[in-house]
Amino acid sequence: KYLVHILIQLKREGIVSSSRGKDGGYVLAKAPGTIKLGQVMRYVGGELLPIADSAKKKGSAFKGLWDEVEGAMAKIVDNVSFEDIIMKNSGAGVLSMYQI
Repeated sequence: KYLVHILIQLKREGIVSSSRGKDGGYVLAKAPGTIKLGQVMRYVGGELLPIADSAKKKGSAFKGLWDEVEGAMAKIVDNVSFEDIIMKNSGAGVLSMYQI
């Protein structure tokens, strides 16, 4: 059920589309090169780095550190597309069809 919940969120955001029936399922609604990992992470989780509110409060000894960590993480995931991930993990460098 958790995976279906995530897929419904991604469908609402236009990342995936679905079809019913024997050959139904979910597929990417956009080209993999146009979908950024950070975008999907935010749609699914809300924040890139869920940290306790007390650690994010102004004056917290850790606020500056967590801001830096979150900024560094955003720079990475906001510049990585699904195509990048597929190509990096594909031995032949060919886009594959992933189905759920």
